[in-house]
Amino acid sequence: MNNNVEIKNYGIYEKINNNKSLQVHAKTPLNKILISIFICLLVFFAFLNIPTSFASNGGSTFWENLKRFFSPIAKSNFYGGENLWKISFDFLFYSIKIAFLGTILGSILAFVTAYFGNKLFNSKYVYIPIKMLTILLRILPEIIFIYMFRMSFDKNLGMMLTIMWFSWIWLHEYFTRTIESIELNTYFHFLKITKSKWNAFCVEIWPQIKYKVFDYIFYSMETNMRWGSLLNKFGFIGIGSLLNLSTLNTQYLNELMIPLFVFVLFLITLDLLKWAYFKFIGNHSKYTNSKQYKNKKITKYVFTISVFLVVLTICILSIVLISNDKVYSVQTNRFFYDLFNPNWSILQNNSWNDFKSVMELISLTIVTFFIVYLIVYLKLFFENNKLYGNKKTLITKMFDTLFRNIPIVVYFLFWSPWFNHPQTAFICAFAIHSICLATKQMQASMQKVSETQIILLRVQGYSKFWIYRNYIWPLLKENRTKIMSFQFEIIFRNFAIYGIFSSSTFGQKLIYNRFNEFYNTTPYLWILILMLALVNLGVYFWQNKNRFFNSYFLFSRKLVLQSS
Repeated sequence: MNNNVEIKNYGIYEKINNNKSLQVHAKTPLNKILISIFICLLVFFAFLNIPTSFASNGGSTFWENLKRFFSPIAKSNFYGGENLWKISFDFLFYSIKIAFLGTILGSILAFVTAYFGNKLFNSKYVYIPIKMLTILLRILPEIIFIYMFRMSFDKNLGMMLTIMWFSWIWLHEYFTRTIESIELNTYFHFLKITKSKWNAFCVEIWPQIKYKVFDYIFYSMETNMRWGSLLNKFGFIGIGSLLNLSTLNTQYLNELMIPLFVFVLFLITLDLLKWAYFKFIGNHSKYTNSKQYKNKKITKYVFTISVFLVVLTICILSIVLISNDKVYSVQTNRFFYDLFNPNWSILQNNSWNDFKSVMELISLTIVTFFIVYLIVYLKLFFENNKLYGNKKTLITKMFDTLFRNIPIVVYFLFWSPWFNHPQTAFICAFAIHSICLATKQMQASMQKVSETQIILLRVQGYSKFWIYRNYIWPLLKENRTKIMSFQFEIIFRNFAIYGIFSSSTFGQKLIYNRFNEFYNTTPYLWILILMLALVNLGVYFWQNKNRFFNSYFLFSRKLVLQSS
């Protein structure tokens, strides 16, 4: 029997000695180089597959648009001389009512499915069906449900249900990850005492996750408000109606600044409200005397009651708004009939063009993701408060907050003059948006980085970049993989759903309007479903690659030991 067996596989090998110990080593420099070359070639060929030519008069058009944007007018030409400040606040309040109710209902539904879809708290007969259902629904593209709610309900109710759906699907994923990432030892200990999984959850798990849950709800509300500019193109009204005017004609750019200011001001106010919530409710500070404790308790009570009354008032106004909306069951039946009886012949007539559009969609996603990953890597270095302190990074974080709250369509408006093809402008627009989101999420992971260790490394003479590359960046690996793989999926979905703005050739094939019947669109919807399933499978594999590799090595070791 061999006492020393070595198995090599893709630059990772294990060594089994006579006491059956297992050692897994990192990739060799050669394999790192080969992987880097492969990634560069992939990005290079993806870049060649997308239209990237510059417009001959792009610079002059850009400056003209910029001048028009910074020359705002107070009365709207499009809306017959209406005061832009008034209609901006009117449309904003309308969007708030719809988005607020949709976010609340979606959050409740997401929490319910996250709880009952977890195997720790439920039997396999409960959590497996819910888990399978949510995985299936998450694969489906958002545009399917936008069309379904648009066809089946009046606009107010349809938009609210669309937002509820978005909130449910994505918050379910966030809530599930949050529950799975917490310490469970105290939960199992308390469970032995109470014998009730729900009581154990409320006592031991809910206090650990509640502030993160509320943080995700705030984030969902921000996202749903930004979605207003996109949903407007599908027939839903709101603040997006004003933000999208310039996409009809750039002459309306002088009507963009006021609604954009009102919109961004609301989102920044929402950020401040979130900060106040965590400051007064989520801050567990120590008290030196009973007076401080009493004052803090009164502040929490007043803040909680105020927020509850605001939430209740907006929910009541939202319900009143949608109370008279109708349901069109005939249109719903037609939707499902066309969805499951697509016109497949349209693919036979355009097979080569359809293949090129699919490859273009994949190429656009790869190039945008590469840009996002590279810039996030650099931004996290310069915005790292562990290396540069809070004061130096505060300004860049403020700009990040501002840029994150600007809708993607606005970025597209200012990038599009530079290029002959809208796809290239959307690369820039999606990249800016994803960079801001990924940076914010990654900065939250910086809390586990030890400042003491950084100081020790600095004393030893290591540069800030060396510390960032060799100490901080590797520490973020687990969260980085989840965040960036999630951004890859978001970018892919965006290029498809923003096809109504010509973000991709394939996305344009998904447009359903009076010039294109729904059954002509559904073949491309099924192709998109297949691609999203593959993307989700790839994302799942990438997030769990260490577990798969370990399982493979354990299986290989078992075979070697048996053969020996």
